[in-house]
Amino acid sequence: MVLMAGLTSGSAWTQQPTPLHELSHIKMAPGEIAFNALVANPQWISQIQPVRVRIPDDAVVSIWNGDGFVPTQNHEPVIGLSVGPVARIKVGFAVPGKHLEVYPSIELINRLNPPEGLAVRFPVEVVLTQDDLLKAQQGRLVTRVVYLENPETALPYRQQAGEQDSFDVGEREDPLSAASRLGRPIAIVRLGSRVPTEVELDRAFHFGGAPVQEFPQQFLDKMGFRPQSAGQSGSVQMASWQEGVNATPFSSRQGQANEGPMSLPMSITNPVPASGLQCDLCEPGQFRFSVPVPRDEFLFDGDDRNFEVMVDQNWNLYGLDSEDTVGHFDTLDGRRMVVPSNRVAIYSPRFATVRRVDDFGLSSGTFKLATFRDQDHLQSTSGKDFSSTTLQQLMPGLNRGANRATGIVDRTRGVLSDQVVHLTGTRGGLAPYADLQMIRFGKFASSETSRLSLGMQSAGVWEINDGLQVIADRTQPVIVNDPVAVQELITVKVGDGESILRVFKIASKIAAEPGEEVEFTIRFDNIGQQTIGNVTIIDSLTPRLEYVPDSAECTSDAAFVTERNEGQSLILRWEIKEPIPAGQGGIIRFKCRVR
Repeated sequence: MVLMAGLTSGSAWTQQPTPLHELSHIKMAPGEIAFNALVANPQWISQIQPVRVRIPDDAVVSIWNGDGFVPTQNHEPVIGLSVGPVARIKVGFAVPGKHLEVYPSIELINRLNPPEGLAVRFPVEVVLTQDDLLKAQQGRLVTRVVYLENPETALPYRQQAGEQDSFDVGEREDPLSAASRLGRPIAIVRLGSRVPTEVELDRAFHFGGAPVQEFPQQFLDKMGFRPQSAGQSGSVQMASWQEGVNATPFSSRQGQANEGPMSLPMSITNPVPASGLQCDLCEPGQFRFSVPVPRDEFLFDGDDRNFEVMVDQNWNLYGLDSEDTVGHFDTLDGRRMVVPSNRVAIYSPRFATVRRVDDFGLSSGTFKLATFRDQDHLQSTSGKDFSSTTLQQLMPGLNRGANRATGIVDRTRGVLSDQVVHLTGTRGGLAPYADLQMIRFGKFASSETSRLSLGMQSAGVWEINDGLQVIADRTQPVIVNDPVAVQELITVKVGDGESILRVFKIASKIAAEPGEEVEFTIRFDNIGQQTIGNVTIIDSLTPRLEYVPDSAECTSDAAFVTERNEGQSLILRWEIKEPIPAGQGGIIRFKCRVR
């Protein structure tokens, strides 16, 4: 037995780890990765993805119009590309004494899924630096893989307008693999020193692709796009979202997925452009499709995700994750309870780049011309050879998989109960986005459903086919929505003396670029039958939200404290000093800057 154990242990040490086989790698020919992505996602065929090309101040971008390269109207143009075809552009720049040109190729291997009307305002960012242009002109191959950062693991830094976080990898490292570990790769940009001849300026040099089109400035202005700095970009007004939006204003813990994409049907549609625009990309319907919405394009704040938040007798918190917004309180019988808020979604994709620079070695030498002469005699042989066949097993070039659904969206509706006294006013007034019956008085008005949907869960858009109605006895329901028809009636009995705290949250914007400020409003109410004490509202900010100092205010007398969280952002805490009687509550407001 001892001998067998020794042999087993020795054989285990001799086992080597199985090498990973990447289905996509940077050594593949341009267009091959995009083609595989298009095969796996056929809904992307002919769908236009806006791409903004950022270049140095003294550089000029030219695009291929079918007959030649023409300069773009804007210095940093927004062009329309699609997954599959590889686009070729020309960038001209000056160095002391001469004018140089490089011809980068842009290969889209994924795309964004923005809410309605935001496709042009949030394009894919392709940044070409002066160092990239110089290295390419010096004979090096510069490869940039643009990826969408994961908001939960993104670095907590302030992104300046026109800049993009980037880091280099070695010549033996695969930048595509590195980008896949950090986020979702979107595009591959390659720059070299090769300048085409007049004969080569044909479809072969452009990978057989169609001419590249630029979005006119008139259309960009209409869509709210601002080419200056991200912090100066205009915000989409809420009124433009009210028509045709049917969304649930609240999220539930059973209705969200902590991992993977959110399966939410989304209609991405541009409005009819201004008359007189000569732009095929500006036609209505270019951005209309229905796809699962990835989580990495949104910033979330609110609810209690992952581990459930608990508070011990010494006021220590357990299970508080970034993005969590909860409230805890003490009941008259000595219990300590924790309740989550609803979840707020803000569309705010942020891009970064992995770069690799390859050097091409050159060698030269002198070889002597040598001659030799030899005489060979004619010989003949005969023999019998057997034919053989070799069969080589090839690995599949594409793997498809199916993931189980990880969340269920609840569709519920409730009606208000009587004999509940609500807060009748606030100090300092309310901002237009928060001037709602739900915030001002704690009462839900059916006419404000669309506005509540925008402020609370702009990412959770879905169409209602069935309705659900809830009648609660002597308590105000938390989750409400307008049904099409009553299909089921549920009655909830609440015992005497039950204590309930409702925490309700909305945001001032549905989308924000890095550098913009977003104001959050939290409404908390005691909707139970007994007074509650030691009420504390806690908000743990995601890494890409930076609290604006001195912006927090509360209508109730509260002690406000902050501390660092694990995402290098802040935990905001409001400790309400006085007990809250039944039917009473308050309002909290604060601002955050999007990183």
